[in-house]
Amino acid sequence: MHNITCPMLERLRTYWSTKIKKFGHVVSQLLLIGK
Repeated sequence: MHNITCPMLERLRTYWSTKIKKFGHVVSQLLLIGK
């Protein structure tokens, strides 16, 4: 069980951090345009 979940958690974490980074970038761009 542990051997299976660890790589999946790692992948999910990197996936979400990338998503959040992209989202933050888009938001900052929108804020810059809004100003």
